[in-house]
Amino acid sequence: MVEEKLLRDKITLFNEQQKKLFLRTKNPIILFQQRTNFFNELVTDLYTKSINRNMLDKKVFLSAVGGFGRKELYPKSDVDFLIVFKNAKNSDLTNLIQEVFLPIMDCGIEVSYIFKEWNEMLDLEKELATITSLLNIRFIAGNYFLYEKWCDNFFSNFLLKNRKKYVKLKLEEYDLRYKKYNQSPYILEPNIKEGIGGLRELHYIRWFAQVIIGIQHFEFLYNAGFVERYEERMLKDAFHFLSIIRSYIHFFESGKKEILSFELQEKVAEFLEYTGIEAYEKVERFMGDYYRKTHEVFMISKKLFHHYDLLLKRPKNYIRKEIDRGITIEGFGQGEICVYERDIEENSRILLKAFYYAKKYNKKISFKTINIIKKLSTKLSLYSWDDEMKKLFMDILSPDRLDNFNTIMQMYESDFLKIIIPEFNSIYHKMQFDAYHIYTIDVHSLMTAKMIWDFFEKDYFEIRKKIKKPWILVFAALLHDIGKGMGKNHADIGSRIVEQIVLRMNLSNEDSELLKFIVKKHLLLSWIAHHRDISDIIFLKKVFSEEIRNLEFFQYLYFLTVADSMSVGEGIWNSWKENLYSTLYNNFINAFKTISVPISDFIEDNILYKIEILKKQLMMAQKEHLIDLINILPKNYLLSNDIRTIIRDLELDYKFLNSGSDFIMEIGNKRGDKLSEIIIATKDVQGLFSQLAGAFTYVGFNILSATINTRNNGNILDIFTVDMGKHDIEIDAHLFDKLRDILSKIISRGEKIDELVIAKAKKYHKRSIFKEKNEVLFDNKSSDEFTIIDVFANDHMGLLFEITRALNMLSLNIYFSKISTYGERAVDVFYVKKNGEKIKDTDMEYIRNYILKAISH
Repeated sequence: MVEEKLLRDKITLFNEQQKKLFLRTKNPIILFQQRTNFFNELVTDLYTKSINRNMLDKKVFLSAVGGFGRKELYPKSDVDFLIVFKNAKNSDLTNLIQEVFLPIMDCGIEVSYIFKEWNEMLDLEKELATITSLLNIRFIAGNYFLYEKWCDNFFSNFLLKNRKKYVKLKLEEYDLRYKKYNQSPYILEPNIKEGIGGLRELHYIRWFAQVIIGIQHFEFLYNAGFVERYEERMLKDAFHFLSIIRSYIHFFESGKKEILSFELQEKVAEFLEYTGIEAYEKVERFMGDYYRKTHEVFMISKKLFHHYDLLLKRPKNYIRKEIDRGITIEGFGQGEICVYERDIEENSRILLKAFYYAKKYNKKISFKTINIIKKLSTKLSLYSWDDEMKKLFMDILSPDRLDNFNTIMQMYESDFLKIIIPEFNSIYHKMQFDAYHIYTIDVHSLMTAKMIWDFFEKDYFEIRKKIKKPWILVFAALLHDIGKGMGKNHADIGSRIVEQIVLRMNLSNEDSELLKFIVKKHLLLSWIAHHRDISDIIFLKKVFSEEIRNLEFFQYLYFLTVADSMSVGEGIWNSWKENLYSTLYNNFINAFKTISVPISDFIEDNILYKIEILKKQLMMAQKEHLIDLINILPKNYLLSNDIRTIIRDLELDYKFLNSGSDFIMEIGNKRGDKLSEIIIATKDVQGLFSQLAGAFTYVGFNILSATINTRNNGNILDIFTVDMGKHDIEIDAHLFDKLRDILSKIISRGEKIDELVIAKAKKYHKRSIFKEKNEVLFDNKSSDEFTIIDVFANDHMGLLFEITRALNMLSLNIYFSKISTYGERAVDVFYVKKNGEKIKDTDMEYIRNYILKAISH
């Protein structure tokens, strides 16, 4: 026990000394050296004191592998060992574990060890991770002769014979990792170790270099002619920078965290002494450096993997074919597009032609050419946009095969996009300081453009009927967020920037106006979809007449809006949103049809037509008993729902009316994803919606949307779309039983659950690092009948309950609501009346303050 305490104290003291040293020097390399030496000495000392040391020296060797082997131990890294034995007894190996490894593990150090017999064969496919860790094997104790013989066999025999297979398997592993981490270094909360361009990427570079060409260090890559000197410096600099960040996380965060979360970004930016008046300014500067460095690592690794692949395949057919003056298809195999530095300096216009040919022939721009472009990017003058240049640019942007989008990606990766559109430089590597987007602004813009290419590939001829100039839509996607980071109203700012771009490019008035319109209005349709009643044809007609005016412009705007929404991040787009935007599109088309006819006539005709179709379908389905219930359906309900939904809801209305129960609750899964509709039919009473929202909060459902359908007979059919999250409808059926029990308390017994909901909400409340203020806005113009209240707030459990409870206390009746969440920011919208009328201007300030107080924490 005394020895155990001494060892624990020794390790604790060492860790504290390392932390102090790191705070003083911010130098991870010194930490690695010290930590490696410390555990080397510790293990050697424990091994020397072991009972069977003399016997073990003959039959066993201990070696460091993985991060410990390459002398790269972070504060919470595992200390990895390989123990190879020859004719050793199991009892001897057990004693080795108990006397050397367990004492260290008992002190809280993560230790992993692998035992291998001297002649045991390695299985490349099953032991890929183990074999990779062996690349950094380093002797610690035991039989050194045995160690040398084993290493000689491993490197000179096994690895040499299997290097092609090893690289193939590791590249497959890399591809899976590439997809897992969203195929980009530009994730807003990146994984510092495993993310694209992160520390693991640097490890891949060294592993492949060691297996293929026998070198381990970055400087040797330059000596071997694989990278330029500045690329070698970039790799070293990135490793040092990322190691500082990871060391900080390991020292000052509990657990083994590798995610650079928003909260951690703020702490690390402060630690690294980034400047800025506000915390977010420091974070943006810090993350700008992070993205630049990981992007550089990513680009260099792509180049090196390409070279490694050629070395292994050793193709013999080298081709060189000039396709235009100064532009060649050159290289092994199928070749790549090449342009030489001399030709670029003489005529920089040649570069746009090179990218044009890359798309035309479905070729990549060579890495050598990309390096030349990056090298010359600050020297090249702005383009003179004559008709030839414009035609080439339009052709590059025009969607065809999806894999040809790689040409646009290479324009971005080579910095060529910044050369021809200098304004794009302002969003390069720029983060979006919110929890909704997962990509930086530049990559989100590229993803949006790629999504448009995807639309055309899937349904080219149908979309071409609506979009006459696809290149404008793609160009708008690249530029739609160009105004971000320059103040509020980035769409207006972006439109002014686009005006400068189109003037310089000398685009036609028609193309210029369309491009400026798309950028300026790119938030309009998503705002309406998520924050307004899209069944209100009168409102949509007003929007169309005042802000859109042109059906062709609407088509462009709609496709950009959908692509923009789909490119925010994984899991954001779902079947509910797909249906929402599709309904919005159809209703806008209907609104357009009313431009030349009285709106009241159009609405009346549509309702009569829908009722006629509805009656026919009910009779065909032998559901005549539902026909009389059509009279309880309000006009706006008939306008905003399709026939299938109306029939489903009528059946629920009928079921409730004939149930003899105080309420009924139905559950339905939506299109196979994690969204469910929960429909509640009951009699309407004052404050019911607030209590229903509280019930969902108490049970633990995340409400995505809530639709209040008040019938003409005083009943309600409220529909809640909820995100099941980690829950499964079949497995977690008890959640619905719990909800049904709570509803019974509320509706049947008239009990209030306010205190229960408030207590649960407080329990799960967490601090947000986003410092946006809560806001309450009033809109008396969009709707002829209702006042619209927009509540902007930091999202937290129970928010909807708090707002609706406040509205009830203010005697405001809710007729329609929309609930939207953008990461940690919520925008909840309510169509309300007070005493059957709109809210008066004189009452608004009191209502605003009351709601703000109700949601403040």
